[in-house]
Amino acid sequence: MDSSGQWVGIDVSKKHLDVFAGGRHRRFRVADEFDEAVSWVSESKPEGIVLEATGGYEQRIAKALEASHRVAVVNPLHVRNFAKSRGRLAKTDRLDARLLAEFGEVNKPRTTRTLSDVEERLRAAVQRRDQVADLRQVAKQHLEHTDDPAMLRHAKKLVATLHAEVRKLDAIVAKIVHDDAILKARARRMRTVPGIGAIIAAALLVYLPELGSLTKGQIAALAGLAPMNCDSGMVRGQRHIRGGRFRVRKVLFIAATVNMRCRVSAFKDRFLALTARVKPPKVARIAVARKILVTLNSMLKNGTDYAPAAPAQSVTAA
Repeated sequence: MDSSGQWVGIDVSKKHLDVFAGGRHRRFRVADEFDEAVSWVSESKPEGIVLEATGGYEQRIAKALEASHRVAVVNPLHVRNFAKSRGRLAKTDRLDARLLAEFGEVNKPRTTRTLSDVEERLRAAVQRRDQVADLRQVAKQHLEHTDDPAMLRHAKKLVATLHAEVRKLDAIVAKIVHDDAILKARARRMRTVPGIGAIIAAALLVYLPELGSLTKGQIAALAGLAPMNCDSGMVRGQRHIRGGRFRVRKVLFIAATVNMRCRVSAFKDRFLALTARVKPPKVARIAVARKILVTLNSMLKNGTDYAPAAPAQSVTAA
């Protein structure tokens, strides 16, 4: 293939890889043609490789290629909107592979860092912990609507069981972080910020691994905490957050709420200052969550622990 310098698109499914490279399409079976697919892509000497995020199926091929190629894992919504902008409504695996290559040629997406093996283990543990914690919350809600004494005892027993499982998973998460020097150092630094505990730090490590490598605007947009303009002509619309990573926002909202309960906190002071300016509490909490995120990003980028700004002191004349 003489396609050096072009972008390669790979459409990933559970069983197949559809690859478009150098104007040619080829389908590979993941089970027994994976290595052949990697070689076929490498032979094209691409400028970059584009894959869609597909719930984890893309991680294996991305890891295999990232050592020697520029690999970008992109949001499927962005690719679908790109297709619509070009009048492409049909959708097949083969068409998607070609579309991904065109998306790369036009947009030159940034390189995506895949998770290391230990980060994958941590992500699996954090995700399982979140799943069990969500089940526990549902079980707690059922308590409010259960009147039968026998069923109430059963529901309470279920809540207790799920609570014990969450604690076990907390210990597993903590051990994974403790046993890896890099994760341990990053988590320790994040935990110097008020409201950031062990579980929130672990969640940010795996749900937002880009933390510390982007600008404050980029990291806020990635998390879905950047206010988006909605202006047209003379009209200045209300700003709203949208998109981004739900799990990241969730843990940052928890951190913001914890700060609201602190007796002394710079983030609480910001919340009170915003509400004093008649900002709705929800808007103020989003602003605090974004401030926590930007602070964490700056700390990890600069290799510093959290240090709240000293309160302004009045200067008296001599």
